[in-house]
Amino acid sequence: MAEYEKYLDGSDHPEEIVALAREIFELRRMLWSSHGHTGMYGDDGELQCGECLHEYGFWDWRRTSIAEIGLKIQEAQLKKLAKSDSDGRKV
Repeated sequence: MAEYEKYLDGSDHPEEIVALAREIFELRRMLWSSHGHTGMYGDDGELQCGECLHEYGFWDWRRTSIAEIGLKIQEAQLKKLAKSDSDGRKV
């Protein structure tokens, strides 16, 4: 469980903390849903991607640290740029 997840249910936590936890989850959901891969799984609240696992070694957008997600996004962008350079195309 990621640190923020323990506050999502709202029980016995200050309203501001619960609101921040829900906002963090929503931002993760938006990143996951717009990252451009197929093979995504999220119908039970999970934010997972099989293509991310295959390509970058992680798949869980809900529990992976924000720092690691940022590094994987950067890795994907560099990989895409290198591919476009080798193909002679612009990204």
